[in-house]
Amino acid sequence: MIRGVEEWRSVALVLCSRVIVLGFLLLSAFTDVRGTRHYVPFLPRLVHWDAFHYLGIAKFGYGLAMASDHPSAAFFPGFPATIRVVHFLGVDYVISGVIISLVGTLVAAVALARIAALDGHPEDGPWAVAFLLLAPAAVFLAVPYTEGLFLGLALPAWLFARRREWWWAGILCGVSMFVRVDGLFLLTALVVEWLTKDRPRRLADAAWLSIPIGAAVALEVFYVWLTGEVLGWLHAEQIGWHRSFAWPWRTAHNTIPLVFPRHGFVWTQLSSGLDLIALVVAVVVTVVLCRERRWGEAVLVGLPFVMLSTSTRLWSLDRATLLAWPIFLLLARLARRHEWITWSYVTVGLCLGAVVMMGYASGAWVG
Repeated sequence: MIRGVEEWRSVALVLCSRVIVLGFLLLSAFTDVRGTRHYVPFLPRLVHWDAFHYLGIAKFGYGLAMASDHPSAAFFPGFPATIRVVHFLGVDYVISGVIISLVGTLVAAVALARIAALDGHPEDGPWAVAFLLLAPAAVFLAVPYTEGLFLGLALPAWLFARRREWWWAGILCGVSMFVRVDGLFLLTALVVEWLTKDRPRRLADAAWLSIPIGAAVALEVFYVWLTGEVLGWLHAEQIGWHRSFAWPWRTAHNTIPLVFPRHGFVWTQLSSGLDLIALVVAVVVTVVLCRERRWGEAVLVGLPFVMLSTSTRLWSLDRATLLAWPIFLLLARLARRHEWITWSYVTVGLCLGAVVMMGYASGAWVG
């Protein structure tokens, strides 16, 4: 249940942002980025890249999971299964995905406001939500992507851990395992939080974190059944997206030329530039959180970006920022003392967000 002015403001911000984003995508249905006027149906504007795969799995299952150039095994089953459940209620598949993302984002906004209240500054909650919704990649919270659903599980899990209700933290983290690989990062951060912050420390509380461990084992069993391989998910990532381990300098060597292409502007230039900025922000925030001895939050921000920065090239770090919610709480704390941070972030966020939305609506790769 929603309580207090800050939580209602957070909910209102999510609803307003959703109207703006979907309205922008609706208007984009009548023109493409080159200005050619023609009608393109609205719902297809919401389904690009990963959304296409998630909806395909929801409709038809995994099929031959490793057979295509972009294997369906690269996508976890939690989000497609949730779409299918909502569809059974008579809702269109695309709209089901949008509803799930909306509900997840609303739950996450309330949880973020409550975490800010636990830190002693409830007024930071709505600002942290606003900064999240103004992130350049925030369009992915409004379309059939996993970010909204994952945040709707991860943030309440963290809130329950802070409240020492470890049973709920373990259950929600366990469910998140089936949505994104970031569930493993969340589990690691929760373990660190228990080790460093929970007083008095009780083994009975830590035992609840065996639930996400069991969920990870169940997911691995599912993948062995689906692909016939122990590392089926990683293999699917390698086949479809050429993702494999690389030293950070090799990752930089493969990414930086994409930011400065030889022949004019391309959408990959924007995406790669945002990825580099996101990596720098994550490093800075991780250092700040370590200095503040917020070890669990430092792991939550730093670990995913370490993994992403040791891939063949930087991919989707701007989207990964949406899941690194301590960044937005830290911004809210800084903005409370330095007003210029708010207006600078709002200005840059609105401009970049509009460009990313335009790119997504046209089917361009923007994260």
